[in-house]
Amino acid sequence: MSSAQVASSGSSARWFRTVAGSLSRSVETARDLLPRGHLLSDETWARRHRAVVLLLWAHVVAVFAFALLTDHDAAHGALEASVVAGAAMASQWGGFGRTMRAAAASFGLVSASAMFVHLSGGYVEAHFHFFVMIGVISLYQEWLPFLVAIAYVVVHHAVLGVVYPEAVFNHPAARANPLLWTAIHGAFVLGASLVSIIAWRFVEQQSLHDPLTGLPNRALFADRLNHAMAAAARSGKPLAVMYLD
Repeated sequence: MSSAQVASSGSSARWFRTVAGSLSRSVETARDLLPRGHLLSDETWARRHRAVVLLLWAHVVAVFAFALLTDHDAAHGALEASVVAGAAMASQWGGFGRTMRAAAASFGLVSASAMFVHLSGGYVEAHFHFFVMIGVISLYQEWLPFLVAIAYVVVHHAVLGVVYPEAVFNHPAARANPLLWTAIHGAFVLGASLVSIIAWRFVEQQSLHDPLTGLPNRALFADRLNHAMAAAARSGKPLAVMYLD
């Protein structure tokens, strides 16, 4: 290999290392801007979960009643409500950890939104129920239930919008081009989600730092320590904590 080829190879390697380092820093910056999740105490989480489960059971009744009000028979209403009821029961099952129970509740709430949209014949106004439920789900301050809700909206609109557009959209333009309108609805849902994420990040920032000095508090220390212990357990490397008084 000539000296020119060696120099070119070294230059390419440096360029790749520079790009990889830049991407890594960008990912770290983006991760720092996002909420971490799973920082609620068990007591606070349980209190919020009880409220969400009550709301979920209320939706079981509401979906059945709405089916009757929109001239669907009782069997149809019971079938639609049973999906929400199943999610409500799963959200209360003790065999699940708190993240899975929250994910089940999230699935139930957005399923109720989908039922309202379907029973209404795809009315635009019924879609606003999705936005409200995503705000409720963000109270868990956990990523899995939040992402379950977002994924549900996208899949529901994209798949059902193509297979059975009358259950999702009530205007001809959307029924003729469901994928385009799925993207439009998805953009609106994403916009509403960003508001919830910003509020969630602000709450975390307030709970992890002293309000007067802005310095990290005990809760942040415990969170970082837990992450460090988990990383040490995965890698098998030793971990030490230095205490200075």
